[in-house]
Amino acid sequence: MVRSIYYSHFEKEFSQLIRENLRKKQKILFGRETDDEIQITVDDKKRVKETVTMYKDTVVKGWMGIYRLSGLPELIRIGYETGIDSKNPQGFGMFEIEK
Repeated sequence: MVRSIYYSHFEKEFSQLIRENLRKKQKILFGRETDDEIQITVDDKKRVKETVTMYKDTVVKGWMGIYRLSGLPELIRIGYETGIDSKNPQGFGMFEIEK
């Protein structure tokens, strides 16, 4: 049985995995990978909500809330266009930009 580990925004692995995911996508899309940092932080911890859903007999956890992304604009754009997590082919990890 395969078990998935879902990190929350409280854990350092959360930002690290998002950064690694975006760098891999950058390499696939543009043939290069950057060393630039990208940070994701919670804007309002009181408004973050954990969600749990089933997708093809698999439990998927996620967190909805208002976050701040900072870093290389190209990586942020890749995240916006493709999603920022490993389950983005299933439609997870999508976000909208607030102004």
